[in-house]
Amino acid sequence: MLEKSTELHKKFWEIFDKQDREKINEFKMYMDRFAINFNLYKDGNFIEQSLPFDVIPRIISKKEFSKVEKGLQQRVTALNLFLEDLYTDAKIVKEDIIPLEFVERASGYLKEF
Repeated sequence: MLEKSTELHKKFWEIFDKQDREKINEFKMYMDRFAINFNLYKDGNFIEQSLPFDVIPRIISKKEFSKVEKGLQQRVTALNLFLEDLYTDAKIVKEDIIPLEFVERASGYLKEF
């Protein structure tokens, strides 16, 4: 995050204060309706959540971005491995890691693949 006394912090608030609140609210409503959703497994249940999205991008340092980038690369790799397994050997289902009915109920699951 930005240090409060830096020039970048001041610039961020200048930009933020100039934003049209009505447009921001419109965008938030659009994202609530059409945003990318994901399921979070918590306490034995899957909870659908929207992917968080900031209307005004956050300004982060190169060091912070490096951490974010590594995490994104890790997650993309995990997602690709999951999809490859799901649509080939399906070990994740056969070994009861993820129930078949959960996979088949997913709106994005394409059985024909």
